[in-house]
Amino acid sequence: MDSNRRRNSPAPPAMANASRIPPAYAIALWRWEAMKFNPARLLAFYLGLALVFLRFSMLHELLSWLAGFRLYLLNAIGAPAILGVLLTGGVRRTYGLRPAWYWTAFFLWMIAATPLSVWKTGSAGLAFVYLKSEFPMLFVIGGLAVTWRECRRLMHVLAASAVFYLVVAWLFARETDARLSMLFGTTANPNDLAAHQLLVLPFLFFFALDTEKPRIIRLIAAAGTCFGLYLIVATGSRGAIVALSAVCGLVLLRGSSKLRLAVLALIIIGIAVLPHVVPQERYRRLLVFTPAPDAPEEAVAGMRNRQELLASSLKITLQHPVFGAGPGQFMVQEDILKRAEGAYRGAWHETHNAYTQVSSECGIPALIFFAGGIISGFRLVSKIHWQAKQNPAHQQIAAAAFCAMLSFMGFGVAMFFLSMAYRFCFPALVGLSIAIHNTATRELAASQASTSHSAGGSDHGKLSTASASASLPRSLR
Repeated sequence: MDSNRRRNSPAPPAMANASRIPPAYAIALWRWEAMKFNPARLLAFYLGLALVFLRFSMLHELLSWLAGFRLYLLNAIGAPAILGVLLTGGVRRTYGLRPAWYWTAFFLWMIAATPLSVWKTGSAGLAFVYLKSEFPMLFVIGGLAVTWRECRRLMHVLAASAVFYLVVAWLFARETDARLSMLFGTTANPNDLAAHQLLVLPFLFFFALDTEKPRIIRLIAAAGTCFGLYLIVATGSRGAIVALSAVCGLVLLRGSSKLRLAVLALIIIGIAVLPHVVPQERYRRLLVFTPAPDAPEEAVAGMRNRQELLASSLKITLQHPVFGAGPGQFMVQEDILKRAEGAYRGAWHETHNAYTQVSSECGIPALIFFAGGIISGFRLVSKIHWQAKQNPAHQQIAAAAFCAMLSFMGFGVAMFFLSMAYRFCFPALVGLSIAIHNTATRELAASQASTSHSAGGSDHGKLSTASASASLPRSLR
């Protein structure tokens, strides 16, 4: 078996390019090529894809709900996938870029805040679950894909997850108080359902943008995206409408001319059609951003309640600026705050803002790390999008990076209205930004090397050396 593996392993690039590529780069490139075909890494990669599908599609929650008991699918698939990350260098590859360090600092600050929590046992339990189930998604997504082909498969799995979740929402979402909500799981709340759609829909939209796909596939993907947008509106979530507005703004700012026209047309059609296809009570709710006299009472009460929770979270942040009240303990600390102010009891609700959730529960430094990870991850894919769209041969890379930007934007803005700071979503998005950057950078550098080889010239040797360096992950440079 070892002899066959050595026979199938690619030869060191130094054999062919010894006159142009320094030996150190040639050896590193050879190690990189050998890692591509490492059976253990490939097995871990496909287990990682299965884990990604489970988490983004919510299949594990659906099956547990239908069965009536917990099936532990995440443990069964996640444990060997995480072990594969550890054994095949996935952690080292992930830490080659800044967003991973930001997110690790956020998690370590969460750990540091736990001993000072108002309820240490509750905070310790939350930190343990985050370490076991949520934080590893950063490395599963960011560290296992090493080629653009594998990253493209990851995008396809995310798109399949979006399709599956659309079908599940169509089958198992019901009208509750004039709002669409799921019958089960962590997205049962209408606002959470809308946020998850904002997270996954851009990856279905990737199929619509990918010019290498057949036209019929692109049209189906576009239709599915439109259906997902309707489901977001049907939840009656005002925060989701704000997030959709931010996504549209990003498309108008960074999208192609055709895409901008399509979005403008969709906005005009939506404004004209929605009042006639959405129930009037729900449509009126979506327009409530100030306590107008004719606004639905439930919508106004919800808005005022969130304003009070936001004010409480800011007070707690100022009272506990370094380590917060403890991970997951905003409700306990808010109850203490309200009783101290003379109220009978607190609201016993979460903050409804992921950013003040972090600042009030883990401290301002944790918020800096949290926001730094999101912003730096967005900047990574923004940089790749800008580079790839300059070359017509790399429009698929540009489309993937752009859709990741849309997911960052939509979900990130939605988190100003929801308390989902400790779920897998942000670590997964940050890991995706790392995977896209690492694999796309190598693909773009290889294309540049091929172009410079065809062009020739006196600077050919310098270009080859620079391309060899750029095509390596930072862990191997």
